[in-house]
Amino acid sequence: MIGKTSIVNEDMKLELADDTRIGEFCNIDCVGLFIENGGEIRNFCEVEGVGDLRIGKNAVIQSHCTIMTSIDSPWGYMSHLVGEEVRSMRTGTVRICDDACVMAHSVIWPGVVIGEGAVVGIGSLITEDVPSWTIQRNSRLRMVRTSRKTDFKTFEEEELY
Repeated sequence: MIGKTSIVNEDMKLELADDTRIGEFCNIDCVGLFIENGGEIRNFCEVEGVGDLRIGKNAVIQSHCTIMTSIDSPWGYMSHLVGEEVRSMRTGTVRICDDACVMAHSVIWPGVVIGEGAVVGIGSLITEDVPSWTIQRNSRLRMVRTSRKTDFKTFEEEELY
């Protein structure tokens, strides 16, 4: 399901499995978007560039995240003012693996892989791969701790009181 107020580039490759969701007020403008079952992009997210975004099963991108599948240079929109000798184009497929979660207001750079079950903290700048089953935060991606798949209980397993 794609939110009524979201804008999705009509020319891109789009593969959405059952039970996927793109929230409201999202802007999706990349070459390809592939979301597996249960994958979700929440409200107010931006996906842009000349690469692909691949979201695994039950992976979630929380609200207000920016995912760049290409970056012209470190100077962003002012790159036209910088000489060609220092400009560099970085392009790559962004992969968010199964059961991973990118918390709100995070920015993901091109070519990054967020491993299975990984959690990226609020407001992180993700410039390098995040290992599976880790919890990381900050702009320098400081590892908070590791976890195992068995650390997480399903709703049915959780004891309710």
